[in-house]
Amino acid sequence: AWGVGVSISGAIAYFVMEPYGWRGFVLSIPIAFSPCIILLACIRDSPRFDYYSGKVEEAETTIKQLCKMNGKGDVEIKLKEVPVSTHGVGLATTYRILQETANTRNTVFLIF
Repeated sequence: AWGVGVSISGAIAYFVMEPYGWRGFVLSIPIAFSPCIILLACIRDSPRFDYYSGKVEEAETTIKQLCKMNGKGDVEIKLKEVPVSTHGVGLATTYRILQETANTRNTVFLIF
């Protein structure tokens, strides 16, 4: 996504800088990327984040939608309820999630 944004910014600069200068370029960038704000409102959280935040039903809905988009059809899924002690994604929960993830290395760096 970052590379696409840089490429689009370069194309905008190519067409805007000559007739309008740097002020026109500075004004055109927010206008060109304003649809991204609308897209951010449409994108759902990951099912894993929803699950560990205690939003089990939303996680199930997201997984069902992903299965439909991937051509798997209607899939019946029922996730276990999250124990009350793990509701919310605080520092301890995040650390535990990272430890449980199969692809993480032995060392986990946390930024405070």
